[in-house]
Amino acid sequence: MLGIIILGVVVWKVQHDQGSSWSQQHQGENLWMGMWKLILSSRWQYIVLGVIVNILAMVQVVFRWHDLLTCHGSKIKIFETTKILAVSYLYNNLLPASLGMDAVRVAYAYSKIRKKGEVVSSVLADRLLGFVGMLMLGALAVPFYWNAPLGKYIFFLEIAGLLGLVAFLWIFSHRSLKDFYTRMINKIKFWGIGEKSAKFYQALRSYADKPGTVLRVIFFSMMLQLLLTINMYVLAKAIYIDNLTFGILLGYLPFINIVAMIPTPGGLGPREAGAVMLFGKAGVSSPLALTLSLLFYVVGLVVSFSGIVFMPFLKFSEGELDEK
Repeated sequence: MLGIIILGVVVWKVQHDQGSSWSQQHQGENLWMGMWKLILSSRWQYIVLGVIVNILAMVQVVFRWHDLLTCHGSKIKIFETTKILAVSYLYNNLLPASLGMDAVRVAYAYSKIRKKGEVVSSVLADRLLGFVGMLMLGALAVPFYWNAPLGKYIFFLEIAGLLGLVAFLWIFSHRSLKDFYTRMINKIKFWGIGEKSAKFYQALRSYADKPGTVLRVIFFSMMLQLLLTINMYVLAKAIYIDNLTFGILLGYLPFINIVAMIPTPGGLGPREAGAVMLFGKAGVSSPLALTLSLLFYVVGLVVSFSGIVFMPFLKFSEGELDEK
């Protein structure tokens, strides 16, 4: 519901701001009909390429999460991880974005592994290190968007976000503070929350002792963000947007992806608001920016249908390991 409301506000705003000029250029057509005709007249080879790139992006997520799951000694196979990710990716477009997807993959992974602390910590580490990789790529790409509108502000915000996140992870995982955090958490006696939280903390903190895994996950995250940027770029080409450069997308897309994590199905609504606002700064008209963002969503939705194929083969099971 929230996504529909936000999307409705964005559409109303675009119609209000572009109403007269849009009507003149498109013989009085309403916004939705104009966007639909634009997609129908698009260069379909670019859309097909966008679907392929989106699939490759999902593969990066599979490798990233599988690395985090198996570094604790889990015997889960990569094909099992692929099935869980494909199904959770499908639910990502039906349930609130990120939260819904993560809840589904925790439920399925826990049914296989039976180590709640390690499963939940792998999902949280996947998100946190994903942010690190995304912001790191954005910061490293600064020469490509420094002179773009808002380029300098975006760079400094990405650096601030990256340093803040790294500082938080360092304090959270520092070896000298491990016993202190564990003692403080164990003091919570209500409903056994302290003991359970301590196990979760120890599982999450254990990644600090596995620098190879952390570096690989950050690398996968950077590759994921690069693929998502390529995806948006080729879809822009599909609908004849030529003034949105790849460099600008490297800077702008991390912020759009963060906004899209507001809990709406598939990020629908918040992502469109971010795209219209930021792409407009780069000279893309609001109707084109809205069309591009919706096309990006539809391509992701089409790829997520792979979860329907895997769903019959993914069942809740007894689990291969006992809970610790």
